[in-house]
Amino acid sequence: MNLCDYLYVLDFGVLIAKGLPAEIQSDPIVMDAYLGKGRLMLSIRGLGVQYGAVTAVREIDLDIAEGEIVALLGANGAGKTTIARAIAGLLPFRGEIRFRDQVLKPNSAEHNLRAGISPGAGRPRHPGAHDGRGKPADGDLLPERTGGQRWRMSAGCSSVFQSSRKDAAGWPVS
Repeated sequence: MNLCDYLYVLDFGVLIAKGLPAEIQSDPIVMDAYLGKGRLMLSIRGLGVQYGAVTAVREIDLDIAEGEIVALLGANGAGKTTIARAIAGLLPFRGEIRFRDQVLKPNSAEHNLRAGISPGAGRPRHPGAHDGRGKPADGDLLPERTGGQRWRMSAGCSSVFQSSRKDAAGWPVS
């Protein structure tokens, strides 16, 4: 860090640190403010999901802090999409899911979307990928929506629901 001799660090307009670049670079308060480490964003305890008599997910615990990038890996049928659907509020589940200190409830997708949970799980691909008939490719949580509709839903969570303008399909436009 040879760009300056002395630093002042602000977090939302409040001075949180000042000093030499080497000191600032390892300051835990600065790291927390800018990298988000330590602030729990998503906490899952005892998550269980069943499809009828079949247990798809059994007692999952997971913590994700702000700023972390997490991949959920597993074989086909291991429960990756089921976990994402439970978090999005698209399935009934047992256990507790907290997003930024807010308890998420089963089957509450609209509430979870407003809170900032985007139902974007599925195969990695370009947003809006479709099957040639205007419908999303397999693996999406919202298969009945076009790519553009899903993109608008996840892009501006709260503003989408507050908009009075609608597209040709009747979906809110932000």
